[in-house]
Amino acid sequence: MIDQFGGDDVVDDNTPAVSAATGAFVEVFTPPPNVGADRSLYLKGGAACFYVYAPAYSELCSTSASWNDGAWHHVAGTLGASGQNHYVDGALAGNVPGVTSSAFNWNTGFRAGYGYIGPDGPLVYLTGDLDEIRLWSVERTAGEIAAARATPIDPMTAGLHGYWKLDAGPSSMIARDSTWHGYYGALIGFAMSRSPWITPGLSRSPVPRRTGLA
Repeated sequence: MIDQFGGDDVVDDNTPAVSAATGAFVEVFTPPPNVGADRSLYLKGGAACFYVYAPAYSELCSTSASWNDGAWHHVAGTLGASGQNHYVDGALAGNVPGVTSSAFNWNTGFRAGYGYIGPDGPLVYLTGDLDEIRLWSVERTAGEIAAARATPIDPMTAGLHGYWKLDAGPSSMIARDSTWHGYYGALIGFAMSRSPWITPGLSRSPVPRRTGLA
């Protein structure tokens, strides 16, 4: 996992969770000059949120605003035939049945640890730890999300588009993608005077996660 997020730390993944009250986990984004973001997961005032650009800017936030409690939590967002779904620790935190797709289609950049907080919101860095980031090209079911939220998964799982276990180290500046796509991410802004990797290069037993993303 990556520790030491904060300040200007970003993992920029080359693709087509948390003690702070506000901060971005992951998002699809467009670099300047045509800025924008879609399908973002972030903390907002302690609530866990999932934002979809869509025509009407759809933001789902948990009713609880206490997810910045220093414990590991798993956060996920899906978009598809069942609508826009937001999950926290394997449980459904919100659903908008009418939002089944997004109009955001002009870029496929992907980053972790930095992003927009809601529609037309500020750009904010995450302060906290991240682990097990997964990007899917299919809509995962509630059962699949709950079953896999606290354990590593097979990189060859159907529909898994990118899988960053964040277990490199101790001085690696690369976030390796475990899928065959090879979308390796670059660590940007990290102070390497102390390794940002926790138990670098080692496998870990399944545990509740402070911020796992799927």
